[in-house]
Formats: sequence, structure tokens, C-alpha cells
Amino acid sequence: RLVDELEPLFTFREMTYRALGAHARDVKPEQVEALSKSFKKLLERVYIDQLTAHMVKTDNPYSVEDIVITNSELRGIFARINSVAKIKKNSDNAEIQMNYRMVKRDGAWRIYDIEIEGISLIDNYRSQFNEVLTNHPFDYLLGSIEKHVADLDKNPAANPIEEITDAKEAKEATAKTDPPAEKKSQASGKK
Repeated sequence: RLVDELEPLFTFREMTYRALGAHARDVKPEQVEALSKSFKKLLERVYIDQLTAHMVKTDNPYSVEDIVITNSELRGIFARINSVAKIKKNSDNAEIQMNYRMVKRDGAWRIYDIEIEGISLIDNYRSQFNEVLTNHPFDYLLGSIEKHVADLDKNPAANPIEEITDAKEAKEATAKTDPPAEKKSQASGKK
């Protein structure tokens, strides 16, 4: 499996800490470990498994012709590698900017973030985690990720872009069951 080949290139613990952002200081080490394992499974299911499935499709119109490193920057134990993936779709060519942020741990360089066309994987999840953890306890986030992974395992054809939680829906459901005082007075005809 492709995931077995790619796994040693990543540091999922570092990815988890960075995705937690400011909330990381409020989380116990065992919670980080549990989240790291679930987050790893989520990333495998959403990205690597979907990429593998896409690559082996016989009607796949895309092919990666080359990946060219355009720049690299080293700062102590941190590195940033900028690259361009040259993609061919049928007879058309395209270039996709792909950047990797890395950290050196235990003598080996590991990826902790990938940016595709300027969109950071970790920034995206940090935003989602922050929204959940601002409104719910840690266990809600962990349970949401575990449920999403289980759903993906049951239905591998599920949309890989689907968000890990639907915090907005949960917020709306809470608002419906406990409307603010202003809404209560409007509902009863008072102002």
C-alpha cells in the first residue's frame, strides 16, 4: 500500500500539535496521542487512500509528469521545500505549486504540513479544530474524527473533501433547542 511507503515521511504527532494550535496547551499528552492516531487515520483515508484509488483508475485523465524543487529554505531543525508538480490531463499541461514544511526529529526529516496552491493542510484543520474546541470539549473533537474515519471505512467512495465535523449544524441544533432570550420573546409575540 502507498500509505505504508509514505507514512515514514510524515510526523503525525507534530501535525496534530500544529492543528490544535493554541488549544494544544490545554490538552493532556494522552489526549494528544489519541488524537494523533485518529488524525493519522483520517489523513490516510481522506488523502492517501483517495490518491491511490485515483491513480489506479484506468480512466484517470491525469498523470504527474515531473515534480521540480524550485526553492528550499533551512532554519535550524525546520525546512521548507517549494516545488511544482507538472501535471498532464489528456493533452493539456498544468503546474501545481506544492510546498512541504518539514522538521528534523531523531535525525530524520519529516513532513508536518503540505501546502497546495497556497492552501495549507494544517491551517485548514487548525481552523476546523479551533471551531470545534471553542464550542465543545476535546472528546467531541476526537469522537467526530473517529466517527468520520469509521464512516469512510464503511463507504470508501465517500467524498474525500467532506469536513471532519459539522460544527455549524451542531451549533444550529443547539440554537433551536435553546433560543436566546430575544428570540424567545419574539416567538411569544413580545418585543
